[in-house]
Amino acid sequence: LTRLGQQVDVIAEGDFDTHISVATHDEVAVLGDGVDRMSSQLQQMWASLNRTQGEKLLHQIAGGLAHQLRNSLTGARMAVELHHKNCNSPSDEFLDVALAQLEQTDDSVRRLLLVAAGKQDDDHPGLITVAIDDVRNSVSPTAKHLHVDLVWHVDDQLADQTVVDSPSLTAALSNLVLNAMQAAKQVTVRATCINNDHLHIAIIDDGPGPPSEIADELFEPFVTSKPEGLGLGLPLVARAATRLGGEVKWDRIDRDGHNGPQTRFELTAKIIADNPNPKQ
Repeated sequence: LTRLGQQVDVIAEGDFDTHISVATHDEVAVLGDGVDRMSSQLQQMWASLNRTQGEKLLHQIAGGLAHQLRNSLTGARMAVELHHKNCNSPSDEFLDVALAQLEQTDDSVRRLLLVAAGKQDDDHPGLITVAIDDVRNSVSPTAKHLHVDLVWHVDDQLADQTVVDSPSLTAALSNLVLNAMQAAKQVTVRATCINNDHLHIAIIDDGPGPPSEIADELFEPFVTSKPEGLGLGLPLVARAATRLGGEVKWDRIDRDGHNGPQTRFELTAKIIADNPNPKQ
């Protein structure tokens, strides 16, 4: 009974990861089992409460960031468009990429504003290959700047295949690829069709991977190992994966025993039957 009382005191102080073993088979043992069950239930409730509070704070931060970013993006896009018009060169690939990236970011900011308001944008079905090409074109200048060897492998079976919300796929894939490029010098993206009804994308890099102390909570809001990071990118990736009818996960894999292990993030999405742009 003294040990049970001490355990209850520990639980009352907020340490729910406790367990006590009672050797007897009497009422004291039944009471001990009840205390263990209570501790486990409180631990689950506490984790749920933290997630709820984190989501509320995420909405508030998303709203504040989105309002500031949208004002900055408007000015940046106008400046780039004016430069594009006044430029003597009839075609400038990097300006076109910059404009496309600004437009994508503006759409992402608009969606963040909806998240902050507790709403969700309407689905915008789109071709998988178009979304992948958009990400590839947008991150290529960054890869060149960082001297990252970025390689893409896209399954031919994905041609004319569609996901329920193309902007969600673009945002999730872009985030994962940019994260990989910031941590590694070799990044490989493999997009394949699974059983004709699911998209599977693996982003594999030769970086060290997330620190072990945050590995289990990587997709929770505000969990980050970057000093300048907010821990918002991967939770938004997880949110996008859920919207796409899939999931996101990560692990460390061996590379045939050569040059050490690699980090792999896997994103899946459900392929839908309807093609919104058959001629595209």
